[in-house]
Amino acid sequence: MAKQNAAIYGVVDKIEFIVGDYFKLENQIKGDVIVTSPPWGGPEYSKMDVIGPLDLYMDKILEVGKTIAPKILLHLPKNLNKNECWKMCNGVGASLRKIENVFMNKYLNSTLFYVRSNNVSYKSLCI
Repeated sequence: MAKQNAAIYGVVDKIEFIVGDYFKLENQIKGDVIVTSPPWGGPEYSKMDVIGPLDLYMDKILEVGKTIAPKILLHLPKNLNKNECWKMCNGVGASLRKIENVFMNKYLNSTLFYVRSNNVSYKSLCI
């Protein structure tokens, strides 16, 4: 799906798509940004009032992600506890820069979390 979307917008030749075990990639690749949508647990997630970031292994995703790229975009469920996410980012040496709610047909569908590693030494990051 990502390749199809990139082709529609004419940028497929500017993106390297990598499919693999995220947790085994940290020593193999480096990049500018990671875009990830980790598994949420299937349709059952929507029946839960609130999901904590540890339920989605967000701490591990960020720890590995920081070794690959300075910027991480996480596509996560709408019912994720946002306050716990702020705390978790700080706890793993990252900054939660922005949160966006994604709506489809006027209904909240999911949430985007824009994260930046605090270990970044250059200032050209947008997020």
